Amino acid sequence: MRSVVISLLLTVLLNAPVAAEPLTLTNTKTSIEINSDGAITWKSCHAVCGSSNWQNLFEEQTLGVLGADGYWQQLSTTTVQYRSATDHSMIRQYQLDQQGFTLTVTGTVDPSLQLIASKAMHPKGHEGFAGLGDELRIWKLVDHTVEVSEQGQSINLTAQWSGVRNRFWTIAGKGNPGHLELYGGPIAPAALKALDPALSKLFLNSMWPGARQLSLGMKWLLDKAYALTASWGLAIILMSLMVKLLTSPLSRLAQRLQDQVNQTKSMLQPMIAQIRAESRGEEQVNRLNALYKEHGVSPLYAFKSLTGLLIQIPIFIAAYHLLHEHAGLNGVEFLWIQNLALPDHAISLPFTIPFFGGWINALPLLMTVLTIITARLHQDQTLTPDLAIAQQRQLYLMALAFLLLFYTFPAGMVLYWTTNNAVEAVKSLRFVLRK
Repeated sequence: MRSVVISLLLTVLLNAPVAAEPLTLTNTKTSIEINSDGAITWKSCHAVCGSSNWQNLFEEQTLGVLGADGYWQQLSTTTVQYRSATDHSMIRQYQLDQQGFTLTVTGTVDPSLQLIASKAMHPKGHEGFAGLGDELRIWKLVDHTVEVSEQGQSINLTAQWSGVRNRFWTIAGKGNPGHLELYGGPIAPAALKALDPALSKLFLNSMWPGARQLSLGMKWLLDKAYALTASWGLAIILMSLMVKLLTSPLSRLAQRLQDQVNQTKSMLQPMIAQIRAESRGEEQVNRLNALYKEHGVSPLYAFKSLTGLLIQIPIFIAAYHLLHEHAGLNGVEFLWIQNLALPDHAISLPFTIPFFGGWINALPLLMTVLTIITARLHQDQTLTPDLAIAQQRQLYLMALAFLLLFYTFPAGMVLYWTTNNAVEAVKSLRFVLRK
């Protein structure tokens, strides 16, 4: 008799309605609140999970209509169940992945749901290039290919994965009768690949295949560096040094070609100047061609000096996309930098400059100083004085152009390029001291 009474009491307690307080599903990366009407509020974090680094991805997202007379039951920290008091066939279970960002809903589920991005996912209005990629875009998985289409903040679920994304985060889902899977988390290849191998292509989706593979290779270096240092800032510095080391044979080749161009230019410059002063038009062209032929030089010889640029451009593009979209850098501090995914914002200004914002960003200034130091130290002795002055002027103009370009870049990218410039400055200083 006593056991029957205890059993009845337990049944009443377990099936008691919990209308006042929302139930919570939690793990170390995701926190989901479920109200008595079935509406969920979803927050996730990545890399940095402090009190202020949780991203609100769903705000009051209703996953179908439930009966008003139902009962909620908290089965565990990651599992909640709903039962209707009148319709015993209406049972729904919410199960959060133990370690990830996926919620599985089974039972009485309507798969034709609409996912709506939270207000927190909308663009933040960051200055300059820092705001690129912040806009909300709709994406779908079609034939194992991720297709990112027009801008939008909501999507109707189908049997295939689809969702809404911004620069770092995505909400996604797929539904079948009686079974629904939702994802709310970072655009991180490993997390997305756990859902479907093809979803890893959502990361760096806008890049050409070859450039994307180069970015993924650099990501492998960055992740290995982070595993060694446990600091994303130090990992970026170490990755920059490793890329510099791996490309050093190509850099030496480019420098040899540049030296050849400088020597040829210094040799031919006085004669070219004389021909241009004495002749015009077709006569000038013929004399210049004869000069090149006499010295066994192609009229296009100067293009060899572009080799270094051709080496740097693909690496620059790959590094930019990687460090701009890497969700692990979002919210991460390093030295005075508050967020490696944004400009470093060292000093606030009392005014705002269009495009450049209302901050002094120290890292681009340091990068420019290192470029100028390198330009001052690097003086090719084979050049004539006039050509040496012209080369110095070009280097200073390039330093200014890079300052304007990098000023609103994410601090992670500027840190990468500043490290690269620091290496060049040290090499130039060693060359001067050796002489």
